[in-house]
Amino acid sequence: PRTEKHAFRDETKESIFNIIEHTNKFKINLNKSNILDLFSGVGSFGIECLSRGANYVVFVENYFGVLPILKKNLISLGSLKNYKVIEKDVYDKSLFIKFDNKFNLIFKCSFDKANRSSDKTVRSKISLDKSIDILKNLKKDLDIHITTDVHETSQIDYLSDFIDVFQIPAFLCRQTDLIKAAAQTKKIVNVKKGQFLSHKEVENIILKIENENNRKILITERGNSFGYNYLINDFKGVYFMKSFGYPIIFDATHSVQLPGGMGLKSGGARQYVMPLAKSAASLRLAGFFVETHPNPEIALSDGPNMMYLHKMPKLLSDINKINKAAK
Repeated sequence: PRTEKHAFRDETKESIFNIIEHTNKFKINLNKSNILDLFSGVGSFGIECLSRGANYVVFVENYFGVLPILKKNLISLGSLKNYKVIEKDVYDKSLFIKFDNKFNLIFKCSFDKANRSSDKTVRSKISLDKSIDILKNLKKDLDIHITTDVHETSQIDYLSDFIDVFQIPAFLCRQTDLIKAAAQTKKIVNVKKGQFLSHKEVENIILKIENENNRKILITERGNSFGYNYLINDFKGVYFMKSFGYPIIFDATHSVQLPGGMGLKSGGARQYVMPLAKSAASLRLAGFFVETHPNPEIALSDGPNMMYLHKMPKLLSDINKINKAAK
């Protein structure tokens, strides 16, 4: 928690809004946007957003030295009530996990994007050691389960002490040594079903893990390739995989990926994330894999198929309703 207050200079504030609204990298239209103002202070940033047409602003502040001023400034807005003040520490994890529907959250973190369409796209900007520090701190600070994908057997030894779920990438789902090494940790192993693989062939992958005396297995559906730059979800096949007796996960965002569809990188069609996720929910699957970002247009990887962060509550709510109705 802060023990002093800091002024937000008008020049700084104006520069930030110029960057947000006019720089090619962002170009965010504040009109009708929902704003989260962390470390709000006296509220000058959030109030300015409201004056520029923001739909709703959530102010998060818990320092006693500025809270009275913040509330006074908001009262001066008169009849305007499209805001909320949350008196909590920004680092309080409950601030971000309050939701009417209960889900078991496993946070996906990739330290190396080894499967790239081109050498010209982003792979990794930091070392493995630095990545491990970040992942450990993330797990400790937020007290959440985390998963990461691994591409080489040597990586597993570095990660096995703190990773909860090892993910086997789709293109490596038949890589026997990698699967066996992950299984030998006795951690949960989540295998992404390859786009080239039939649903029946998944049983062979399961047997490789079982043969290492590990039955902590997840299988993730992410579509099949029946042509160039396009994926199709065969829900008959997805339902068939439930007969193996292990939890089936539906990857709602990679299923709408257009592999290599943008030449040097993959494209995506996020408009199909919601209908596909709803269809999968009707099969009462064990879970959903969803990539999300506040502004997917500037994401370093898989932006075109990512869900906007502000649309996640509706997606999760709809999934939950359909899942219950399908009982």
